[in-house]
Amino acid sequence: MSSKTYQEQTTEEMLNTYWNEIFPLALECGMTPTQFWDEEPRLFHSYLVKHQLMLSQINYESWLIGLYVNIAFQVGLSGFSKGSNAKYCEKPIEAFNGYKPKEKVGEYRETVNYWSKFKTNKERRKHAK
Repeated sequence: MSSKTYQEQTTEEMLNTYWNEIFPLALECGMTPTQFWDEEPRLFHSYLVKHQLMLSQINYESWLIGLYVNIAFQVGLSGFSKGSNAKYCEKPIEAFNGYKPKEKVGEYRETVNYWSKFKTNKERRKHAK
């Protein structure tokens, strides 16, 4: 990205930044061209956050697979040493450290309902004009 702030950029520089940097990132995040160019600009931020969360999840899953492979190798190699009692995991490794997604859904439902009502009222006011 340009080292200038968006206020300092010329229209040409800003369009160049959009076409060559932001638009490809939006496509990578799963947005369609129509969504990017014609919809609410803040929608891009939602897609970007979702994409970052997805990459973080993939990174964690890759690390967890590596951990399981490491444990499997340790157990496999322990068979060659006397007196080793290494065992493979009896149950899956806890992935969320106490985080319970189903519980969070209930907590967020109230906030989402409020936001939905707010948006609906905003749309009504906009169309009433």
